[in-house]
Amino acid sequence: MSSRLEKSKEKSKYKYNEPLDKNKKNGLKTDSIVKCDEVYSIPPQNILFKIGTIDVNDYLRFINSYSSYLKEKLVTA
Repeated sequence: MSSRLEKSKEKSKYKYNEPLDKNKKNGLKTDSIVKCDEVYSIPPQNILFKIGTIDVNDYLRFINSYSSYLKEKLVTA
């Protein structure tokens, strides 16, 4: 995630950066983007707390964006 909205897919060449608006459910302090072209693994012991959750529709949007990224990588490989 990043709060650098200028890198969202609507405003930049990064077409897999999905916007995520702040709300009470997700607990974000600012509108953000989710980078859906890379999967990161965070060891559970490094997670100290969570600030919120995301909506199922947002989750599906992120998964679909990552799936599109993978399909593009297969075509160009």
